[in-house]
Amino acid sequence: DNYQNDNAIKICFLDLETTGLDKKQCKIIEFAGKLTAIDKSSGKLLGIIDKYQSFNDPEESIKSEITRVTGITNEDVAGHSLDWEYVANLISNSDIIVAHNASFDRAFLDRKLDESKNKVWACSINDVNWINRGFTNSKLELLAYWHGYYYNSHRAMYDVDAMIHLLVHPHYETDKPLNELIQNARVPQFRMLVKFNYKKELVDIIKSKRYGFNGDTKEWSKIIPENKLEEEKKWLADNIYNGNFSGLVEKITLIDKYKNR
Repeated sequence: DNYQNDNAIKICFLDLETTGLDKKQCKIIEFAGKLTAIDKSSGKLLGIIDKYQSFNDPEESIKSEITRVTGITNEDVAGHSLDWEYVANLISNSDIIVAHNASFDRAFLDRKLDESKNKVWACSINDVNWINRGFTNSKLELLAYWHGYYYNSHRAMYDVDAMIHLLVHPHYETDKPLNELIQNARVPQFRMLVKFNYKKELVDIIKSKRYGFNGDTKEWSKIIPENKLEEEKKWLADNIYNGNFSGLVEKITLIDKYKNR
């Protein structure tokens, strides 16, 4: 099957294991991806079109704490390298790329592949409202367990399979998490940029609203959907800016979602 029908959407689910959390310096030690065909109306999995998994030697020693988390040792990766052409093809053939923490995985792939930079990415943490669905934590292994799927987490292909299982779970006869994710992947977003002179109470207030701090630009930022824009401006005006909103608002194009600034 080539799934060339109007109701099929091609989604590449992927996961990376890396030498650490620094998106600019750390290296990939394992890649796994599955290119799937999904029925847009029902959110059902129609089939697996292609898949690829490989270790990748980072040419530096893997720290023991990374081995503890991932189970991947220096011996596992020795002599292995990713076939970047294969990865590029997997990505190119997809309509959307999905990862469980998209801004993390995207940072690594954007460094290597132009194909990644020009794709719509979606996030199975942020583009599905798990709290509305009754789940208090969005960690992949916990969500998988709560959906009756037990697996060895933190190996790339196991995580990919868990993600697919979770998003197309048969428990959801309608409104599958994957339908919600596809819908949200198409919703424009805006980045709020906020600067103010340091005051501990203001820092505590803005942190309570889940703004992140960029040490390079000395800005606080948060991604907001269009329908929350005015509400957020008013909150900032009332709580940070003494009544007059004076932050910046940047529109994020669909292919720039989850891109690292």
